[in-house]
Amino acid sequence: MRILPATPSAERARVLAAQAQWLLLADRYREAERRATEALAVARTVGARAEEGHALDVLGTCTTDIGHLEQALRIAEEVGNPEGIVRAYNSLGAALSYTGRTREAVPVVRQGLLVARGLGLERAIGSYLAAILAGELFELGDWEGSDRVLTEALERDTNQAGLLHGTKGRLELGRGASNRPASTWNWPDG
Repeated sequence: MRILPATPSAERARVLAAQAQWLLLADRYREAERRATEALAVARTVGARAEEGHALDVLGTCTTDIGHLEQALRIAEEVGNPEGIVRAYNSLGAALSYTGRTREAVPVVRQGLLVARGLGLERAIGSYLAAILAGELFELGDWEGSDRVLTEALERDTNQAGLLHGTKGRLELGRGASNRPASTWNWPDG
């Protein structure tokens, strides 16, 4: 932070928002919230819309503020920021789920997965969204839907195989796999 000029700029807002995101990922929510608030103020001062969206995404995630997250998604779509769009779908879906609105979260996460595919981000964040979607469907009792999402995601080369297999394990246990030998479980190849 010392190398950035103290005066407001899009670059400063970008760095502050990125730092807020890293603090969030490190489970340092209060620090992330403060940094995102700072990033948001700078971004709005200089009219840096992409950075404003990123800051709103982090701030909304820290506070589970659905309005901030919806605004982050609108801004990311407005400025054509593919990473921001997919990140906003992920954050919004997670916040809806976390606040007990799982039925509302499912179409949001499903749309995020479709958008990730369309933007060529399916193997990266799309795989994470697939794992989240499968978990939400499992929790709602749509085990067939969960299995379809998992099977499709695990057929691709993915960086979220561990998370996907974890959800697949919960699904198989729910179906009674613990009462059968492991060799008979319906595990995907790979």
